Amino acid sequence: MAKRNFVLTPEEARSIQQILETCTDDPSCLRMRAVLWYGTGRPSTEIIAQLGCSRTSLLSWCQAYRTSGVPGLLDRRLGGNNRRLTHQQLAGLTQRLKTTTPRQVFSRNAATPAGSEWTVHDLYRALRMWYGVVFRSSTSYYNLLQRVKPKSEK
Repeated sequence: MAKRNFVLTPEEARSIQQILETCTDDPSCLRMRAVLWYGTGRPSTEIIAQLGCSRTSLLSWCQAYRTSGVPGLLDRRLGGNNRRLTHQQLAGLTQRLKTTTPRQVFSRNAATPAGSEWTVHDLYRALRMWYGVVFRSSTSYYNLLQRVKPKSEK
């Protein structure tokens, strides 16, 4: 069995335990719990089974803790791409897609030759132009288009 290189000091373990007592952010709590258990000698197989994480994640969280302390374990995700649009913007987008065509918005530069139906590419361009929003994934545009697409096109 390989020697464990990651061991928490009693002070570090107490500090993490105190944070866990008031932690409300599930992903961050999971990471802190994993680091605490691993750093205090609990077997990795037990941690993986109880927390449902992978060995790779467990070791990367330990590395993040070593590098940055508790802040390295905090959840930094922003949420889904849909959070980049406010409720008002989403309502406005729905209305715009119902009342305009890509051809009306982009002239001859619509993604389809007729320019009568909204495509993912057209939605990407429209969001950039109207709201200054760019999603990280093309899947996000597809999902948004399915949610706000005019009923006649579904």
